Amino acid sequence: MTFQPETTFPLKSSNIALQPSDQELYQFTFQWVSILMVIWFTLFTTSKYYIKLPKSWNLVKPFDQLMVRHRIVSCFHGIAANIFGLIYYAKYIDTTCGKSNTYFETVMLANTFTFLASDLLFMLINGFLDIGNLIHHMLGLTSYSYSLYLQRDALYICLNLLPAEISNIQMNTREIFRKIGMRYTKTYFHNEFQYLIIYLLARVFWIPSILYPIFTCDSSNWIIRTLYIFHVVQSWYYCSQMVTLLKQRINEVLKLNKLNMKMSWFEGLSETELEKVGIKHYSNFKA
Repeated sequence: MTFQPETTFPLKSSNIALQPSDQELYQFTFQWVSILMVIWFTLFTTSKYYIKLPKSWNLVKPFDQLMVRHRIVSCFHGIAANIFGLIYYAKYIDTTCGKSNTYFETVMLANTFTFLASDLLFMLINGFLDIGNLIHHMLGLTSYSYSLYLQRDALYICLNLLPAEISNIQMNTREIFRKIGMRYTKTYFHNEFQYLIIYLLARVFWIPSILYPIFTCDSSNWIIRTLYIFHVVQSWYYCSQMVTLLKQRINEVLKLNKLNMKMSWFEGLSETELEKVGIKHYSNFKA
């Protein structure tokens, strides 16, 4: 099977057809969206049966167990998205202006589209969907559904996928470490600094650089242009918070070193010891 349909779009965005132009690709899209939707929603809803949490993690509350399993499933997507992204950058990039989506791009988009839809439903059903996640997921679902339906502009979304997801695993494992009492361990801080540095580099420089191929192609649609500008602005806003968080983490390490409080790799400092030096409620730290 070739990964590049022969169809190309006219260079004028005003001439864009409103219906999918390649029926074979349309059927291929529907097939993979259906399959992957079943897979991701099943992974979320059945996670308590196949993800066995170690007793040593001491997760007594059902909600904490739910959150940890949710993060583990999210890590599965992070791994898949990064593998797709690396393969795409290494082998399948085609920057031809006005080209239609390839089959490989379609599978990439279908994978993350169905993950976002399943994740949104799972959070809504279990009552922990907040406004930040709602905006993030709806922005992604709008972009992906637009590209999958009109069979165009997947190039820009696929270029964005690797820098957008490159810090995914660290983002999710940091939340797991907090829940299982590893907030003040060497493992947590190593993971935290990786997360913050990778996130900042990807979103300050890499993601905005994709604006160039979008705006230098006459046939890129106003929808993708508008959504991607919003995505960049949102990323920069989060980056401004990450800089503050990075400073906080550095100060925490310096303070602990100054107090000669040695952290281990896996066993967190006790709450009693931390309260003695003015650090309270560390297990519930949200920043």
